[in-house]
Amino acid sequence: MMQAKSRQAWPSNEDGLRCVLGRAYIAAGLSEVLWICLITFFMPTVAASLHWSASWAGLDSAEALSLICTGRFLPSRDDRGVVAAATSAVLLLCDAWFDVTSSVPGVDRSAAVLQAALAEIPIACLSAALALPPLRSRLVLRPNSEENRCPPSNSPSCPAGPA
Repeated sequence: MMQAKSRQAWPSNEDGLRCVLGRAYIAAGLSEVLWICLITFFMPTVAASLHWSASWAGLDSAEALSLICTGRFLPSRDDRGVVAAATSAVLLLCDAWFDVTSSVPGVDRSAAVLQAALAEIPIACLSAALALPPLRSRLVLRPNSEENRCPPSNSPSCPAGPA
């Protein structure tokens, strides 16, 4: 009879990689905060873009694809529908934000606010509501569990080194 192998806190290279990636994501997020401070104070308030329409077409194309995938996969309870719904929520919120903040005052701004309030934000909220419960039910990580924490940076099982 085979015995079940007990799970150690950080037994494999995969766990070490998870620790390294976790720290890399934190470092990327912190560097993004620095970047936000720089662009907030040093970027010109007006800028011309040679690829303005391509930027919007790219964002709207990603939005369209995520919405179509959500519609395709969610009815069949396919896991890809959950990912697509979460992606749709994020992209729609980004689109609403950039529509409103990049529009000129007047009719353009009013149209952007209406589109955000009546379409983009409600659909984003619906998409998030569709995605979050399945994601929560699939998560096996328990935030306060010792087995889900990175070991100290001086631990040999975490090759990331000091945080």
